[in-house]
Amino acid sequence: MANDQAKIEFFRQEQLPLPLAYLQDQEIVGLLSDCLTQAENAYDALQNAGKQLAVGIMVPKEAEKDWKKQGNNTKDRATSLYSHWGSDRVYWGALELPFFSLLEDLLINREQALTNWCDEVQQAAWRALDQAIEKIGESPTALKAAVKARSILGGKLKVIFDPIQKEVIQ
Repeated sequence: MANDQAKIEFFRQEQLPLPLAYLQDQEIVGLLSDCLTQAENAYDALQNAGKQLAVGIMVPKEAEKDWKKQGNNTKDRATSLYSHWGSDRVYWGALELPFFSLLEDLLINREQALTNWCDEVQQAAWRALDQAIEKIGESPTALKAAVKARSILGGKLKVIFDPIQKEVIQ
């Protein structure tokens, strides 16, 4: 609402109809929660890789440093550049339809639903990073930054989705 007028500027409403089984089976709710956590963790991995890509382009000398050791100015600039590339929208947009499928498939075949979800999340993360990499060109600096970013994303996705890790967690 506008501050100086009692006039609504924008209104939005969304609904997410869930099957009743989600109210009756706590195991399904737990699995869904785990799937959402995986998506969030993969998103964090994508952000780490994307910001490192931005550092590699802007300040190649600093690209070997860990993100935590980067200066605040470099972090701010890298975050802004990464945000400009729009990888977030690509990632979350790619997961909308698979999420609706997950909601239905968890009730039918849990194993297959979880496998499909893991695949979709990983593919969405790779597509989002690839989209950012396309925007930086093909200079030697850009290629080196892309290799570093892919390495970061691949390593973090392996930790998130490694079958051995899943067995330990469960």
